[in-house]
Amino acid sequence: MANVYEDAYLTQGVNALVALGNRIGLYTSTGARVGTVYADTTWAAAVLSGSGANRVATRTGSEVTITVPASTVTAGTQITHYGVLTGTTLLRKVDLEPVSITVNRADMAFDVRVTPSLAFNPTE
Repeated sequence: MANVYEDAYLTQGVNALVALGNRIGLYTSTGARVGTVYADTTWAAAVLSGSGANRVATRTGSEVTITVPASTVTAGTQITHYGVLTGTTLLRKVDLEPVSITVNRADMAFDVRVTPSLAFNPTE
């Protein structure tokens, strides 16, 4: 029989994870951080979904806009991930969805909007 976690356990788990950090940064396809630019998100309340062993608690952050100054990256750089940080310490990276970004002109500033999300579904 698969493990089944109670709502309180799932909610407390996702709450503990988002409490670690709310700073959102950008990362390239090589794993490098995009300069030192970031924006801070505000995490919404936990939402529970699924059933039985597939139960998940999710918290979604507020949409943030990260402005990348001109000449921060070179032309051709692919921005493929956002990262959740505490201060400058990376906690996790997540694929940008539904698309990644290829920088065509490095001499121009640009904005990237991100709506971060964190799902907690323990497995044993």
